[in-house]
Amino acid sequence: MNRFGLPLDSRGALAKLDSSMWIAAMTRGNTEQRQQIINNLYTFAHSTPTRIPLSDLYDTTTNEAVYFTARPVLGGLYA
Repeated sequence: MNRFGLPLDSRGALAKLDSSMWIAAMTRGNTEQRQQIINNLYTFAHSTPTRIPLSDLYDTTTNEAVYFTARPVLGGLYA
């Protein structure tokens, strides 16, 4: 896990905000790990230097948003 989130896979440092929240929601029995994922998502959203509507694709090492902004998939955060 990187400072700003959980990468999608080992090929790079990109993460999907909605996917990370689903992973946190499905984590059973390990509340410390779940809380770490959620804290990293908060850190990304609160401190990203990119001033655009909340992006669901971002770099977990640089904290930069990548293309996707204010998409409906973010509704998954509230499901």
